Amino acid sequence: MSLAFLCGTELLDDETREIRGAGGFHEQSPVMRYQYAKFASWAGVGVSALLDPATADGHRDRARAERVALTAAMLGIHDVLGVHGIRPAVLGGFGTGALAAGCLAGALPREELFALLLDGMGGMGGLEGTAGAEGADVTDVADVRDAPDVRQDGRGPGQARAVVFLPRDRDPEWYAALDPRRVRVGASLGTEPDGTCRVLLLTGDAEALTALAGEAPEGAVRLSGGHPAVLHSPLALTEHERAVQRLRRLEFRDPEPPVCSCLEPGTLTGAGEVRDLFGRCVAEPADIGALVSGLAEQGTRLALVLGPSLPRHVIDFPFPVVHVDAPERVADAIASLLEYGVGVPTPG
Repeated sequence: MSLAFLCGTELLDDETREIRGAGGFHEQSPVMRYQYAKFASWAGVGVSALLDPATADGHRDRARAERVALTAAMLGIHDVLGVHGIRPAVLGGFGTGALAAGCLAGALPREELFALLLDGMGGMGGLEGTAGAEGADVTDVADVRDAPDVRQDGRGPGQARAVVFLPRDRDPEWYAALDPRRVRVGASLGTEPDGTCRVLLLTGDAEALTALAGEAPEGAVRLSGGHPAVLHSPLALTEHERAVQRLRRLEFRDPEPPVCSCLEPGTLTGAGEVRDLFGRCVAEPADIGALVSGLAEQGTRLALVLGPSLPRHVIDFPFPVVHVDAPERVADAIASLLEYGVGVPTPG
């Protein structure tokens, strides 16, 4: 039986909110400080901006920091766990988390991943005159429901997102009645703890999503602001072609450990498969059920979520999950390893 690492993505954002937990890890862990110095150098911003993009100097630095802040946290926390001897047998993720998972498996160097994200991987657009949006702190259904509505800037198709709470007896394609050309499902995130609502991530045109929120029951559609665009957007076909061309110029390696796909059930073991996943994640919707199925088939007995990258109590996992989003959660992870018989960590 094996241990899995899970990497998520930004769902909603709050302009005043830092990457929860990253600062604590940075204060307590020499490994985290060492890695963040490198990450900041690659991003061209200060370390403090990566920990809290709202503190960045100027629009440009904030935009760059937001683009990679959550990814930096996931990579850094991975390394902190490694110091404690906690290493995964399989990795998986969706959104930028799918890219981070491939990187952590050694399929692509970290600096190359940062370059992809800063350059607009996923059709996010260049950083000139834009503001990215990595690093949402969404760790519970209540956090999503209570998050403030944020207006979009209307940059065009595939450039906005919304988290939707849809009653299970409603057709998941209900949104298409409003404008099927401008709004699509980017990911299915499972159900609420009581099973009453299906949780979806919609992607599409900002104006259309705003109109959709106005038509839906209060609180059912929560808009996410500040995103130039988003992965898993079926409307981003042009951006997909651009990403594929960029990825062809990069050298990928066979992942070790393997990576589970978030697009369909399957485990990726070859360099070409991971390259294909990176490109397809731009415009193809994520299937979290497929990701979970793949992890289960790999014998996953316990999964650790890296950083504040997946909402709690939304996805119905068939195995225990520990969210390592603060330094004290490392002890919880070690205790869970022993409790579920995954193995005894070997520091080093």
